[in-house]
Amino acid sequence: WGGLALALFLGGCATAPEPEVVSTASTTTASELLENVPPEVEPQPLPPPADIWERIRRQLTLHTVHNSRVGAAREHYLKQTRFFELTEPRAQRYLYFQVDEVERRGLPIELALLPLVESSLNPFAFSGQGAAGLWQIMPGTADYLGMRRDWWFDARLDLHDSTRFALDYLERLNGEFDGDWLLALAAYNSGKGRVQRALRRNREAGKPTDYWSLDLPRETERYVPRLVALSTLIAFSEALELELPPIENSPAFASVNTGGQIEMLRVAQIAGVPLSELRLYNPGQ
Repeated sequence: WGGLALALFLGGCATAPEPEVVSTASTTTASELLENVPPEVEPQPLPPPADIWERIRRQLTLHTVHNSRVGAAREHYLKQTRFFELTEPRAQRYLYFQVDEVERRGLPIELALLPLVESSLNPFAFSGQGAAGLWQIMPGTADYLGMRRDWWFDARLDLHDSTRFALDYLERLNGEFDGDWLLALAAYNSGKGRVQRALRRNREAGKPTDYWSLDLPRETERYVPRLVALSTLIAFSEALELELPPIENSPAFASVNTGGQIEMLRVAQIAGVPLSELRLYNPGQ
């Protein structure tokens, strides 16, 4: 009834004669009463958030996963008291783009946080095993995905190409593991074959086949919980007394078609920006 209140008020002087009861032919039915109830006001959509963290927070899905491994990963980040502060300049440049791309594909928003786990959002990052870029793509994986790598250009470092190929690959893995994103993430980190073998061992032993039950490399057993932990840190930042640096919910760069090859120094001169700054947005060149 939405808070509808019906009241009858009875009153009169004690010495007054009883009023004559008049019978009426019509009565008010419940249906008629309901017809007079004002319609419920539909909730208005929230205004677009001014801060990228709030935009992410509204879409989180993994923040409700809690276990000892997620707890350990959360403590890992909380002990790095300057983690978000140190990654803030890179987040200012790249995080909006990552969020936009993940949203456009309708994927879990946590995937936009994966470069924080992989490279601390550093597009110039190289691992000892040869992985490179925001998404830490291995040379063999890059070749498998058809990413260009030569003297002039490394698509693993390029903001657009690396994100496009990484998300394509994650979507493909998600399909191969029957829509289980945790298994897809594990395969992204340690390889599809390794996860498939772990699944087969558990099936043959009659054990559960969810990500948390698999025997995987130590790095992979830490990898997925760290992404889940980032989700919880952002979701419950106030309760955890964690201050996230404000990052505007607006693009930091736009792509321009140069119509052909052009020297970076010349572009910097035309744009009127330092070459070092231009390189931050074109790390693949």
